[in-house]
Amino acid sequence: MNEEGNKITGEDEYFYSVYSTKKTTRYMYQQIKDFVLKQGQIVEAIYEDGDFNIDINSPSLDNLYKVEDYISEFNDVDISCG
Repeated sequence: MNEEGNKITGEDEYFYSVYSTKKTTRYMYQQIKDFVLKQGQIVEAIYEDGDFNIDINSPSLDNLYKVEDYISEFNDVDISCG
């Protein structure tokens, strides 16, 4: 186990967040959340007043790249790792 920031992850796990940079619809949040769920374990998902943040643990770097590619289709959504 490695401790990264405040999160503890296994050797082959990747922690990242997908979040809105501007107000979004709940529908868009749900689309992204459904896709992300297929790529790893959601640690926390929050949607409030048009803003959202989804924290994910993923078992592979390839899954992270899939999420990056998917969210590039949306405006006002970004990803951060670590």
